[in-house]
Amino acid sequence: MVFWWQEPQALDAQTSLPRGDGHRRRYDTVFFHLSGVHDHHDAALHRMTDHHDGWWSFTVTVPSDLCGSYYIMPAETVPDEVVEDSPSPHHHIDFRARWKALMTLMVVDPHAQIQPLRSLRSSHSSADTDHSPHAKSSGIVRLDDALPEPGWDAVKPSETLADNTKAGFTPYTWHSTSEFFQDRHVWVRTPVGNQSDNQRRRPWLLILLDGQDWYEAQTGCDAALRALETSGSIPEVTAVAVETTDSPARGQNRLRDLGYNVAWRSVLQNDLIPAITRDYDIADPYVIVAGQSLGGLCATDCVIESPERFHAAIGCSPSFWFPTRQGPRLPGPPGGLIAEKLQHQATLAALAQNDSRFFFDVGTGEGFMESHTRVVVAELERAHIRCHFDVSTHGHDPAAWRGALMRGLCFMAAQ
Repeated sequence: MVFWWQEPQALDAQTSLPRGDGHRRRYDTVFFHLSGVHDHHDAALHRMTDHHDGWWSFTVTVPSDLCGSYYIMPAETVPDEVVEDSPSPHHHIDFRARWKALMTLMVVDPHAQIQPLRSLRSSHSSADTDHSPHAKSSGIVRLDDALPEPGWDAVKPSETLADNTKAGFTPYTWHSTSEFFQDRHVWVRTPVGNQSDNQRRRPWLLILLDGQDWYEAQTGCDAALRALETSGSIPEVTAVAVETTDSPARGQNRLRDLGYNVAWRSVLQNDLIPAITRDYDIADPYVIVAGQSLGGLCATDCVIESPERFHAAIGCSPSFWFPTRQGPRLPGPPGGLIAEKLQHQATLAALAQNDSRFFFDVGTGEGFMESHTRVVVAELERAHIRCHFDVSTHGHDPAAWRGALMRGLCFMAAQ
């Protein structure tokens, strides 16, 4: 596969760099990254080829089931954080700082097969400073054998680019005594209704952890859910998008909240869910918790710890490696603390009694996350707990999570 990018004409030719062939260029180098194929934890970086006519290209061999974001990052001057060699054997590359610096260079590809998802925050700014939409990548590529994305074919480009007040989610506030919800954004999406078949089915309540990725990323999530409801693929679903970001000014700490926090799980169960069911008149809903990365870990833990209240979990790239200090790219205890909890017969019996269900999706480009998830799946299957596990070519990438979420919902409805 060949990716092409045309360098925009420099506004001031004097600031362009000489090519040596009589022409001038604006950028000295163009970095390239393809999620699911490249690993930004590698020391070496990838660069596009300069064709000396304003065009740059990058050629890469990819599996036919790839679904991933790509990043074109032209640099007039390479930031100091973008290093490829450690200055000494005792000094390690700060990959997080390097990636954040590269993202400040990123440009949108106007010829992308699929336009990038957009967020109200840029990926390199703080949670409290950015108020205009930013692209999360240069574009998205999805090949013929990629896993299906139920409902997303009904999403029109105009719906993904609309401002979030038109995205089907509306802000929700209620009197909460919990410190967790004193200054936290919560948005709610309600079903259209009037689907006679669906009205006879048990209503769903979908808790979306890292909810800002759905109500802020302008993904068209509401339209995809509406398509699945209309087709009868899923029951009517009220979706509650809960913000889980790092915001010291508002007392939010994503790692603290989503990392096996009993108090956080309790406030979801005893505060948020009762408020939603009361204010939106939802009788006896089937509660599904969904999240990506740490959100997927938290969703799984909610069901394991309180299966009578949380009925199913969807984990997109779940961080089952947590809380080992070794991080996601080193082995650590297989399956982490989740697998350890599933060793207890009382836990498994409670899951079976409540007919708990689990759906997981992991990309082959996510290091040891696949092997961690396989251990968790094996424990669930050993106890005959209903679960499904998708593995395909993608990275730790919202472009893949949108399809995984909808496949997870369809799996729950089909059981």
